[in-house]
Amino acid sequence: MSGKFQSWRPKPRRRSGLIARIDATPLVAILLALYIMFTPWPGHHGGKQVDLVRVNTGTPQPGALREDSLGITVNRNGEVFVIENNGTRGLKVLPSELPSILRSIMRPEVERRVYIEADARAVYVDVLAALNGIRDAGISDVTFMVENSNNTR
Repeated sequence: MSGKFQSWRPKPRRRSGLIARIDATPLVAILLALYIMFTPWPGHHGGKQVDLVRVNTGTPQPGALREDSLGITVNRNGEVFVIENNGTRGLKVLPSELPSILRSIMRPEVERRVYIEADARAVYVDVLAALNGIRDAGISDVTFMVENSNNTR
């Protein structure tokens, strides 16, 4: 053997067509989809944020989610909004204008029920003024929307 010491080297490998790195784009897309699916969207009140009264014994009201449902929202500042077509249009009104507006909106084929979403911190007089406006419009079927303590509506 000669005096030279030769180190052993593996044969060089061919480059593969596969990319050996982690791509975060699919992860971000999945996380965005999950965020959109589980984010609580403003429901029937047309984007006007209200904190509903929390109760232990509330019953589900699937009729409030119908396209032709009619809702009234009273926020904590005492502002009254008429919400029709399942939250697609929110119209700020005065409680004194409420009977005439409700009479013009109500159609014979539509259920004569109004869903009220009153903020938990709203003053009782403001909610009562909206309720009196609904009664003056000739609507006696009123449902107050509440939030169950177990976060179901």
